[in-house]
Amino acid sequence: MKSLLFSPDVALIRNSNAHAVMSVYPFTPQMAINQSLINVSSVPVFTGEGGGTTSGERSIQLAFQSEQARVFGVVVNSPMENELIRQIAQVVDVPVVATVSSEHDDDIGKLNAGANMLNVSGGANTITYSPPASADIFAELMAKYRKKK
Repeated sequence: MKSLLFSPDVALIRNSNAHAVMSVYPFTPQMAINQSLINVSSVPVFTGEGGGTTSGERSIQLAFQSEQARVFGVVVNSPMENELIRQIAQVVDVPVVATVSSEHDDDIGKLNAGANMLNVSGGANTITYSPPASADIFAELMAKYRKKK
């Protein structure tokens, strides 16, 4: 995978030519959202399972449910404790992607706990595209339409 779309927006996911999708969002993860993202995507999807505001048994269950829904991998946020990463890795067979957000994160500990990959927040060897909001894209289109009249 050389390009990764970083978005939970189903319209952008469907209309992207990225090699994969990483969908994490700043709300409590919900299976209905993960299922929608998986259904609309024509490329592999990695879904967020918590680690910041959501943790514990809920994250474990979400990871398991996401795997059952054919997700390519599960992503955990940087504050997630290594013991919880270990528990998720024992429950799922898909890759566990642990996010690291600073040099103070225990990246080795995350890998030893069962993470298969690290998502270096803010830097990677993959092209990561965070698209503009749908409202911004739509506003630009509407401005073009108005000029045509």
